Amino acid sequence: MKKYFSGIFEIFIKSLYYSYYIFLSEKERWTTKRVSNIVYEKPFVSGKVMLIALYEKTNLRSDTVELLMEAKRKGVFVIAVNTLKVSNDNHRSDLIDVYIEKDNFGRDFGSYKAGFKYIENKGIADTCERLLIINDSVFFSKRGLGKFLNDLFETNIEVLGATENREISYHLGSFCISISGNIVKYKR
Repeated sequence: MKKYFSGIFEIFIKSLYYSYYIFLSEKERWTTKRVSNIVYEKPFVSGKVMLIALYEKTNLRSDTVELLMEAKRKGVFVIAVNTLKVSNDNHRSDLIDVYIEKDNFGRDFGSYKAGFKYIENKGIADTCERLLIINDSVFFSKRGLGKFLNDLFETNIEVLGATENREISYHLGSFCISISGNIVKYKR
């Protein structure tokens, strides 16, 4: 009987604990102002798209600039969503086709969500050949960068990740995933 009451008490304590953190999370969600501002945009015709989630203040990191330069050499349309702000003279409109600044709610997944909303709203999904979802938690080396992007964009694999993760359950690392155009175009 003691074990039974101990189990019930443990469930009760866990319920209180989880309820408290759900309350804090919801409070944060309701009190945080949602900001998403399209700073500039260029029209998309068709082709390969890179959605990059940034957490960059004042200047873009030099390795991120190298990634963007390599993407532009390959004709990739770049959508960047930044949860901070770079200075106006560092927007890099020569390397970024669409630049969005938003609040840092949701971190990289919040940036991906903002980018996907933009892709859907602008009809980019309809003519996207392949989509690379990446964030700047990855540090890029000049050495092999072209091959790295080729491998991610020039594949017949429907979903390809740069890394795999076996923690808890098998999944692809969310910071670098390449998706075929057919999946991007798929209407629910």
